[in-house]
Amino acid sequence: MSAPDANDKSSEQRQAIAAQNVAEAHRLLDSLRGELDQHPKLEEAIVKLELALENLTLKTGGML
Repeated sequence: MSAPDANDKSSEQRQAIAAQNVAEAHRLLDSLRGELDQHPKLEEAIVKLELALENLTLKTGGML
């Protein structure tokens, strides 16, 4: 019965890593908003990335 626990733990670790990556991506996107004057298409890219992250979160049942 130790195999399911090992699988659960690795699944939990993967979820934690994914959540950290998503949080870091949101932080980076927010920080890039300060450079919008220098890069006019940056806001559009940020919005599309945020929508993709939200979509991924929904598809994974909020496991990110």
